[in-house]
Amino acid sequence: MARRRLILITVLGIIFLILLFYYIKPGTAPHIIKEEEIEKIPTEEVLFGEKIEELWMGVYVGDKKVGYAYTKLNRKDKRREIYQKMYLKVIQLGQIQELFATTIVNADSNYVPKDFDFILESMQQKMKVKGVFKGDKLFLKVETPEFKRDLSLEIQGLSQLPLTLEKIIEENKVEKKMEFSYFDPTTFKMEKGYVENLGEVQVDYKGKKVKAKQYRIVAGGLITFVWVDDKGILKEETQPEMVFLRETPEEAMKIEGKPLNILLKFAVKPEGKKIDELNRENYKRIVYRLSNIDLSLLDLESGTQKILEKGENYAVIEVLKSSVNEVKKIDTTNLSRYLKPSAFIQSDDPLIIDFAKKGAGNFDDYTKIAKSLTLYVYNYLEKSAVVSFPSALDVLKMKKGDCNEHSVLFAAAARALKIPSEIAVGLVFTDGYFYYHAWNVIYLNKWVFVDPTFGQFPADPLHIMLKLGGVEKQADVMAVVGKIKIEILDIE
Repeated sequence: MARRRLILITVLGIIFLILLFYYIKPGTAPHIIKEEEIEKIPTEEVLFGEKIEELWMGVYVGDKKVGYAYTKLNRKDKRREIYQKMYLKVIQLGQIQELFATTIVNADSNYVPKDFDFILESMQQKMKVKGVFKGDKLFLKVETPEFKRDLSLEIQGLSQLPLTLEKIIEENKVEKKMEFSYFDPTTFKMEKGYVENLGEVQVDYKGKKVKAKQYRIVAGGLITFVWVDDKGILKEETQPEMVFLRETPEEAMKIEGKPLNILLKFAVKPEGKKIDELNRENYKRIVYRLSNIDLSLLDLESGTQKILEKGENYAVIEVLKSSVNEVKKIDTTNLSRYLKPSAFIQSDDPLIIDFAKKGAGNFDDYTKIAKSLTLYVYNYLEKSAVVSFPSALDVLKMKKGDCNEHSVLFAAAARALKIPSEIAVGLVFTDGYFYYHAWNVIYLNKWVFVDPTFGQFPADPLHIMLKLGGVEKQADVMAVVGKIKIEILDIE
């Protein structure tokens, strides 16, 4: 489910946090429920003909509490309204970051969604999404302080949102297996998925064995297990090490001790040959063995990164530092997808075009233009942990950010200059570990990796690409977070 996806995708970034949460309180400042308010919240009550049911869950990464989720269901005749609020608190790049998310879904009595509102809010950004299901399409209106955009996505078969699917499971409406089209508002991705009823099992719940029905959800490359007892959802577990436990309101909101350092938690310490980081600019070629991965979900070949060997759950890859020559004209045949604007890469906006022209300098060689733009983005943005849904126009105004903000602004500016570009997501080595990171790949009559966060043109081979694409693609990396192993086989 979308809120569970939220775990990390970037070392310096936020998508991590966004994927971890799902819905925010609409239209208002973040609100933490006070103790005196808790007593007024019924777990089940009939008000004016409506039956209201509530669920509180503590959110954990491993054994560390990082937040809570509160869900309320209103039943009235044939209509269902589901409200969910989530809160997350972690340490990111040395700073405490908080994220609030609220969702309201209107559905029929079988939990087929009709429309929804989703608001994601942090100290740096507030994003609103309104979705309406009509026929075989989902129509979306996206709004941040800096832009508004309408989108539409194709639906194949039964549509589901994370919250409606959760209620279908909770009410035991899945006898064996159910397939659906699943929309995740944290990634703007519509994908096929299914849920299976695995029958009754004994599950560990806070040190006790409890009898419950077990369900398995497969969507977006992630597998989520849900356990349901006679009181509703008891426990949910998904990658990477995300656990939701049913708790009382007091227990759920109790978050003690130092917040989790989320980036360090999922950093990967490599084995094999040692890296001299002071010499990183001189490395020309590095060979890695990546294990505990699902190759079908990843993009391990592009530009100067290629697969040398692969097996069921591993790959040996070679990463070269690109050599770049003068390029007077770019052949963009069959590359139109890397030049088009998207919902969050607004390369057609006049402000982005103006920014790109300033960053390009007065060169007639695309290699020099791309290098100038890399350094321009690097110098334009203050290096700071930011919790936002990265959008080029928002980043342009904020003038600060981590790798997500750098890569989305660079991608938009490069496309505005007619240089095919895309965002790359994977791991980068620094201070003894590989951390999740985002950078860019551009086409200069061959694909070249560049890193505007580090000001590298071209990027060094201490970058391991796992996925190409925007937020909707980056979610696939979640499947390897917390599991991937890295061995360095050769360094030149």
